[in-house]
Amino acid sequence: DHIALEFYFVAYLAALAREPLASGNSDRFYELINAQRKFLSEHLFRWGHHWCDKVIGHAQTDLLRGLGYLARGALSELAQVLAMKLPKKFASPYQDKPGGPRFAGSGATASAGVPAG
Repeated sequence: DHIALEFYFVAYLAALAREPLASGNSDRFYELINAQRKFLSEHLFRWGHHWCDKVIGHAQTDLLRGLGYLARGALSELAQVLAMKLPKKFASPYQDKPGGPRFAGSGATASAGVPAG
């Protein structure tokens, strides 16, 4: 699996959900939201944290290390927005390194999470 393609597919499902949301078709909207949840739980949430840890731990440039943190933050935000729990193993020792970012969510999207449908 290529992480960029996996993120793209999640974004594609989110884009598809805009039309039913705008037109008030809640059944279709929740079908697409639940497809995102299913995909994340069966794919990205199973191995994404390992990818992030490897990139952060082995990157030889700040750019690549930042990419690992960015992906970790995106997964964290997706979990909050879609009202999902991240696997316990998602916590990374790199989050607590001095100067390393912590991605607990921005707070702005946490209150705007999509309820289970």
